[in-house]
Amino acid sequence: MGGWNRWGVIFLLWTLSRFADGADLGGGGDYAGLCASCHGSRGQSSSPMTPSLAGQQASYIILQLKAYQEGRRRHAAMESVISDLSDADMSLMAAYYAGQKPMRSKGNAAFATKGKVLYAQCKECHGAGGAGQGVNSRLAGQQAPYLSEQLKAYKEGRRRNSVMNVIAATLSEADIRALSEYLATLK
Repeated sequence: MGGWNRWGVIFLLWTLSRFADGADLGGGGDYAGLCASCHGSRGQSSSPMTPSLAGQQASYIILQLKAYQEGRRRHAAMESVISDLSDADMSLMAAYYAGQKPMRSKGNAAFATKGKVLYAQCKECHGAGGAGQGVNSRLAGQQAPYLSEQLKAYKEGRRRNSVMNVIAATLSEADIRALSEYLATLK
């Protein structure tokens, strides 16, 4: 298991089971203070331009934290806050937020109907209900303005992912709004 001894694995499984029960062992929850002012103490962001972390895939959170730390993704506040986090810190933080109850935003129903149709091309990676899978992010319940901005960033190449850049390039401004509004309504 690559450096893990039996007690390390037992501790990790015990820790993850405690997060699933909603308990905070002083592990990942300790880091929530670093993130609370933007993402909310339980990962439910009140800012329309800041992603909610509650219920997000732990592997996705770790992937994004590493991208900020290594300069592959840029955001001054994120880079500053996480610059000294170890891999273990990131794992605890990701497990904490993955175990929190996801939020549901309000989307504009007039746009959401078209967005539901557009989402068909997203299901393979992000799941039928937008809950994410593996290293693919949870989109369900994110606020529409945040989602729109991220899709525009992929479309314009300000954010890089070979699959997302190609898909976003095919979306019109109206498509981006419809898709974002639809995803905001999902839980």
